[in-house]
Amino acid sequence: HAAAEQAIARALAVEVARVGRSHPDVALVHEARALNAFFAGDYNGARRALEAALPIRQRQGARHPKVSEGLNMLGAIAYRQRDNNAAEGYARQALAIDREVLGLAHPDVVSTANMLGRIMLERRAFKEAHAILTDALKASLKERPATHDDMAWLFANLALAEHGLGRSAKAEELLRQALAAADAHAHKNRGPILVDLADLLCARGATGEATALLARAAPLMKKDWPEEPWRVAWHKIVAARCAGRLPAPTDRVVVQTRWPSGSLYADRVAS
Repeated sequence: HAAAEQAIARALAVEVARVGRSHPDVALVHEARALNAFFAGDYNGARRALEAALPIRQRQGARHPKVSEGLNMLGAIAYRQRDNNAAEGYARQALAIDREVLGLAHPDVVSTANMLGRIMLERRAFKEAHAILTDALKASLKERPATHDDMAWLFANLALAEHGLGRSAKAEELLRQALAAADAHAHKNRGPILVDLADLLCARGATGEATALLARAAPLMKKDWPEEPWRVAWHKIVAARCAGRLPAPTDRVVVQTRWPSGSLYADRVAS
């Protein structure tokens, strides 16, 4: 990463001297710097580089493919940084452009809609999340089967919107579809889907199946989500409730440290 960054910095200086700071060739170097930083885990550096490239690309026209590409990547980075205000703004801009240019069923449009829907979910804006995700699901199913790899997250997010709106039966149906897609591809989201499905089943008294799902989820949560310890804690909270026990206070603290008051999982822990 460091060697590549030095080479990119030299290239940037050369291009700025050659064509000025506002030329598309300079944007290309900024974008290369962003990718190098992103894959090194330097999200701040990636974001700065993309923010330098974006105004140059926008001068090429709002429909230029690098504009929506940059907006989408900025949204994904901001989301990873838990800056959901910025992530939402970038996702809305990208979605408006991509819907017009690519059409509703394009995978990039569905992916952006899924990200925006997830942000709305986390804010408990369930009606808007439901509308965004429903449109994305309808469009996606016209182009790909329900067990396609990309469908696991989409079904799962829409299930959370249905759950938030009090429609637990529909949420369960969607989670089972999400699990089928996740199982078909050993998807990273299998563990969270299993836990959310178990949570619904426990709430209606189907503790036998719920306990089996939680047992399946336990090793997946530890293996696939080491960078997000709140997910393991959430699994333990659901398992405790399903067994008729009070969740451990330490697990509650782990989840509530990650999720501020009024957000999706903070409220689910408190309920």
